[in-house]
Amino acid sequence: MFILKDISILAEIQQVRTIVIQIMKRVLPFLLIIFLISCGKSKEEKAAELIKEKLFSILIDYSSYEPIELKLDSSFTDIYRDTSILNRAIKIDVYHEHLRKLLDQAKKTQKDFDFWVNIRSNEGRQRLANAKSELHDLWTEFRDITLINNKSHEELKNIIDSFVPQYEGWKANHRFRCKTKTGNYEIVDHTFYFDKDMTQITESHNGNEETYEQMVKIIDEVKNEKIDKEKDEKFIKGLDNFIKTLK
Repeated sequence: MFILKDISILAEIQQVRTIVIQIMKRVLPFLLIIFLISCGKSKEEKAAELIKEKLFSILIDYSSYEPIELKLDSSFTDIYRDTSILNRAIKIDVYHEHLRKLLDQAKKTQKDFDFWVNIRSNEGRQRLANAKSELHDLWTEFRDITLINNKSHEELKNIIDSFVPQYEGWKANHRFRCKTKTGNYEIVDHTFYFDKDMTQITESHNGNEETYEQMVKIIDEVKNEKIDKEKDEKFIKGLDNFIKTLK
C-alpha cells in the first residue's frame, strides 16, 4: 500500500519535472535573445536611452526634443561637483555679496558724513554723529565678515589642493534642441553622469545655469589664488585703526 503510494508520488514529480523542462526549452531561447540584445547595446546607446528617460520627466515639451551631439567618456570625481567644495563655494559667494553691500552702504554713508561735517548747526552735529556711528558699525561688520571670508578661502584652497580624482563611472556631454516655456527653441548643453555599469544616471547639470557657473568661477578663483596671510593681517590691522577713529 505504502509502496504504491510512493510510486504514485514519484510519478507525479517526474511528470512535473518533464513539464518544467519543456517550458524551459521553449522560454530559454527567447531569454537568451533578450540577454544578447541587451549585452549587445553600446555604452552610447545605453546612455542615449537613459538620457531620453531623464529628459522625458524634466523637459517642458519632450516632443520638441532634438538630439544634436552626445560625447561619452570615463568619469572621475572633480572639484566642481564635490559636495564639500560646492557648499564652501556657496558660502564664499554669500560672503562676497554681503561685503559688496556693506561697501556700497559705507560709501553712501561716507557721503552723508562729508556733507554734514561742514554744517554748523545742532541738526548738522546730530546728523554727523549718526553718520559716524553708522560708519563705525558698517566697517566693523565689514572687518568681521572679511575675517570669516579669508578663513573660508584658506580652507577651500587646502581642500582643492589635496583633492585626488577617483574613477566613478561614465559621463556624457549632450547638446540638444528643445522648446522653452515661451515656445521658442533653444540649444542646451547638459552633462549626465552614470554609474560604472551604465544602469542609471547618478547626477546631471545644465552647463548654462548661472548659479553653477558662478560656483565654478569661485572655485577657479580660489584654486588659482595665492594665500598671503601677512597681507591679510595688514589689511585687518588697517581696518582696526580706521574703526578706532570712528568711536
